[in-house]
Amino acid sequence: MASNSLSPFQKPDYYNCVVPRCSVCRQIPGAGILGGLKLGKAFLCRQCETVLMQTPVGSTDYYRIMEGLRAIYPKRSY
Repeated sequence: MASNSLSPFQKPDYYNCVVPRCSVCRQIPGAGILGGLKLGKAFLCRQCETVLMQTPVGSTDYYRIMEGLRAIYPKRSY
């Protein structure tokens, strides 16, 4: 049986590689690890970082990104 190069079961080139995924937008940056910031065990892509820095506090986009960042660091109970 001939293999189909367009098979939906074909694994991507980065299947066995460690690639970062943005903790806010869940996208993999094209530049890999160079496409953002590593924050502890989390990663913030350059696009989300730029939006966060340019967005005024109190806007919808600001709170969306902050919620994504809060999910990275769970609340501690003391």
